Amino acid sequence: MDELRWLEQAPDARQTPTKPAAPLSGEILGRFMHKHYTSAAFLVRNIQNQWFEGYGRKHKLLATEIANIVPVGYVVEDENDAWKKAGQIAHIAALEGYQRRANRQQLTGEWIVYYVHNGQN
Repeated sequence: MDELRWLEQAPDARQTPTKPAAPLSGEILGRFMHKHYTSAAFLVRNIQNQWFEGYGRKHKLLATEIANIVPVGYVVEDENDAWKKAGQIAHIAALEGYQRRANRQQLTGEWIVYYVHNGQN
């Protein structure tokens, strides 16, 4: 509902962390717009997009983050140390990965497809 409120410029609308509205492609569909909305069902997809697609993949962002936590040659001190490092990696990979996409308004999900007529969506 937040996406619809935003598209309709409702008084209680708030900007969402999804990709901005954009036209579809093609001669016929290009007249229509689409806007992403997201839900928990797209959590994994958004995390994958952060680390394993496009810029993240090209620049090996997750590998860099992991290397900051566990540098090459690091020796695990004990079981507690191993669990601490594993928790830090999980935090970066899941929570921060999702949050970074949200902060850039790059979350993906399903589409709302609509047409703009006389300035109205």
